[in-house]
Amino acid sequence: MVDEKAAFRDVLAENYRGYVRSIACWLHRRYQLGTWISEDELASVGYLALVVAAGQADPERVKAFGGFVLIRCRGAMLDFIRKEFRARHVSEIPDLPDERVVPIELAIAEMQARTRLRVVLESLPEEEKAALELLYDEEMTTREAGQVLGIDHGTVSRRRKSALGRMRERIAA
Repeated sequence: MVDEKAAFRDVLAENYRGYVRSIACWLHRRYQLGTWISEDELASVGYLALVVAAGQADPERVKAFGGFVLIRCRGAMLDFIRKEFRARHVSEIPDLPDERVVPIELAIAEMQARTRLRVVLESLPEEEKAALELLYDEEMTTREAGQVLGIDHGTVSRRRKSALGRMRERIAA
């Protein structure tokens, strides 16, 4: 039984290896990673996710495995990109900023922009504000936000689009 499961895992991993490589190439181009993160690094993360997913795969549900594994691998690669981005940007931030690092005019402009954004957010209808809060503050998907709000995920998406449109108009004004 153990050998059969290992053989099944190996076959699945081998069959989907090319897809993982193509996702890594696509993400590398999509996010213009250049030499910052190599395609090989992304592919390695994806291969690891592929092997883990193949090890958890149910032989009776192998037809559904393709979509599942591609989402898992892509998610693992995106998590890796986020982690690397945070690690690099946190390490580049000095401990105590001074006027040479953050010019006072830039700090004032940023503070004014945040204040303006806060005012614009407060002026949105409550339904749109709730959708944005769940999507961006709580980092929920539209389906999850829809469940919390008791509405369809399509309605959440429309509210998000409407809110962002209103915000663009009001900020530009």
